[in-house]
Amino acid sequence: MGKIDFYAAGNGANSNGNSGGDYIYTTSSSTLAGSALSNFDGDLASDVAFFRPGQNKWFSQNIQTNATLNTTFGGRGDRIAPGDYDGDGKTDNAVFRGGKFRIQRSTLGYQEVTLGTAADAPVPGDYDGDGKTDCAVFRASTGEWLLIQSTAGAATLTLGQTGDKPAQGDYDGDGKTDIAVFRPSNATWYITRSTLGSTSLVYGASTDRPVQGDYDGDGLTDIAVFTKTTGTWGLNRSADGNTTVTLGSVNDIPAPADYDGDGKTDVAVYSPPISAAAGTWRIRKSTDATLYTLNLGLNRDVPIASGYIAQ
Repeated sequence: MGKIDFYAAGNGANSNGNSGGDYIYTTSSSTLAGSALSNFDGDLASDVAFFRPGQNKWFSQNIQTNATLNTTFGGRGDRIAPGDYDGDGKTDNAVFRGGKFRIQRSTLGYQEVTLGTAADAPVPGDYDGDGKTDCAVFRASTGEWLLIQSTAGAATLTLGQTGDKPAQGDYDGDGKTDIAVFRPSNATWYITRSTLGSTSLVYGASTDRPVQGDYDGDGLTDIAVFTKTTGTWGLNRSADGNTTVTLGSVNDIPAPADYDGDGKTDVAVYSPPISAAAGTWRIRKSTDATLYTLNLGLNRDVPIASGYIAQ
């Protein structure tokens, strides 16, 4: 998968020997794959970044150059809802509180979008495939996904039930975020793909946390889980098959993103400080499998990369 200004192009063929039903797709930062996530400087690689509740600070550090950004945005009770809402290739500061998205877009400025209720979970993504993150919420009590798409407008989709964890991503590689849930009660993933239709797969265990991402760089979101008791990541990669990686412990927060900019999601965790002065980031780079560590953050800091997966 190549990249040009945050976009990758490819062919989607149905293998029937003729062009009917085939399509061309593009993927962008908003589809929740590859270098899409936590990228505040637009350099095609994710940044180590966190939101600090109480102080409402957003901090990011480029692990290649060590350049940092530090801004203040948000309020008490906010849940982060990061994404590229104006399509300029940079992650925007965004929060969800009380049925309203508050977004500080890096190019187009401040925006508020009213959607859902305080009990809903923010699930931002590019649901209409226009290269911009859309405001969206998941309502587990009814299984409804409420979307306000930047090009296609408002829509309501249905998938899920009480207890399900949202796991949106681009599972068919058509450049549009698909609605998906992980159901702990039966360890099953249910996915409604925008081009290829509905599918399901038993993967993981009831106590696992979904950590979907594009771990093999083929442009499709992969089903993946994090088992905090063992620090095990189970990755069901669409191109490279199933594998496991061990990184993390019971108190760690998974923060998968493409920190080395190779188009593949990297396994990563943030360890909040217990007795140490600062927290520790651990990133397993997919380029060479080396472990990158950085001491940065306080106890209640929320990794921005964790804002794209179920809390």
